[in-house]
Amino acid sequence: MNIFSQKVFIYAILQLTLFFPLSSLKSNAASAYWLDQRTLLRDLITFQLSNTFKLISKKGANTVLIQSDSIPNPILRFIAEKAWKSGKLKSVAWIQKPTINNLRRISKLNGYEAIQVDDHFFKSPPVKLENLKKDFGINKLWCSFQPNQWDPIKAVNCDQSDIQIYRKDCEQTIQAAYALGVIGRRDVAIAAYHSGHAADDQYITCLEANLNKRGNDVFIFKWANSEAWLNHASKAIKRFSKY
Repeated sequence: MNIFSQKVFIYAILQLTLFFPLSSLKSNAASAYWLDQRTLLRDLITFQLSNTFKLISKKGANTVLIQSDSIPNPILRFIAEKAWKSGKLKSVAWIQKPTINNLRRISKLNGYEAIQVDDHFFKSPPVKLENLKKDFGINKLWCSFQPNQWDPIKAVNCDQSDIQIYRKDCEQTIQAAYALGVIGRRDVAIAAYHSGHAADDQYITCLEANLNKRGNDVFIFKWANSEAWLNHASKAIKRFSKY
């Protein structure tokens, strides 16, 4: 290969790198899982927290969304340390009850990638979204919207957004994401609901394969969802009560 050919080859490689950066090559996996307080505290007192984070990491996730409403900051810091040491998982403090006191307390939390407000915030905002980072000294803000709350103008205030497209099949979820105009937006993930039924595994796999290749992350609500178990238990109790 002569010098001219080498230069052409190097130029082509550089152009490909610019248009197809390595960071854009995504694996077919969910990027984040929500963990509610009940699951966190159960795993904490049974010494299973490390195992949980290892399992989440094996699923391909890189982030855990930690419900932080009622857990004291020192314990939240410990959870984030465990997530990183056990699974190299970044932690985001998820606030489901966005009171002024909760936001003020969580804004002082160290060791977390960001603070996330969800649809409860948008139903009744205690402070304007555009003022949230400034008023509370929040470095990174994540926002979780329901489809009817989604507003790309509001989302400009969020470093990362997701839209909760729940209770639909794989194709319907993708169609809804297209309708909302968010397909291919790396700053907008699609949040999917896993009920805890084994049948939902196929649904999640379908979403991961179809959305990841289009450029969207998948967030899953939630890890260790007990809905399926509770439904079975409720049906068993009803059957038993007939006798």
